[in-house]
Amino acid sequence: MPTEQKKRIKREPEIAHVEMRYWDRRRVDRRVVKVDRVVWERASKYAWFLLGGSGKGKAYCCTGDIHAPVYLHRYAWQMLHGNVEIPKDMCIDHISGNIFDCTCDNLRCVTYSENRMNSEKGIYKRGPCTSEHKGVWKRTHKRKSGEIVTSYVGEVHVQGHPKRTTSFSATKYADPEREAALWYNRQVSELVSGGIARLNQVGVGPDDDNRDDSSENQHTTTDEGTQSDT
Repeated sequence: MPTEQKKRIKREPEIAHVEMRYWDRRRVDRRVVKVDRVVWERASKYAWFLLGGSGKGKAYCCTGDIHAPVYLHRYAWQMLHGNVEIPKDMCIDHISGNIFDCTCDNLRCVTYSENRMNSEKGIYKRGPCTSEHKGVWKRTHKRKSGEIVTSYVGEVHVQGHPKRTTSFSATKYADPEREAALWYNRQVSELVSGGIARLNQVGVGPDDDNRDDSSENQHTTTDEGTQSDT
């Protein structure tokens, strides 16, 4: 065993580091999955494997039938919470976003909407997110004058609330993509409590000193098409 891994296990005596293979035998690489030792002592009697992971998909640690697998993160959460049933409208979320960390400190039971808010940038109806920031996509349109205008749109979907969108034009902002990312952070922080949502990591930009939140709100709309004055 490598010295580095020995030190890691010594530093985390209650954590087991388990090397997992993929169900697809064409995959020769393996991944190390972290799980609480008390859970692994019971789970180790089953044959676990990584299912998925093709393309950009995520590979989750499973056991049983591949058409109806039992997931390790759900198994671990239930065991550590007295084998209670997970409600049908809830799921188990990896807090850090690392699906190979199935320790109790990294798992929580949340709604599907909250789970999506803690995910990486997503896919929208208009296609893949054309920005490095979550909740932001690029839009290009042609004005009547023939001028091509590029803008970045911030878009927020939270269960129980109408969809919120707003646009930041390159003609008004020096860095419209960053402004849309900041707008997304503010809206999500307002709608989702408990720090569940994953925010965009952005630094200081050229528009910070000149930002006028009141003017921004003038063109924020909901999915009903009305303007938002919040």
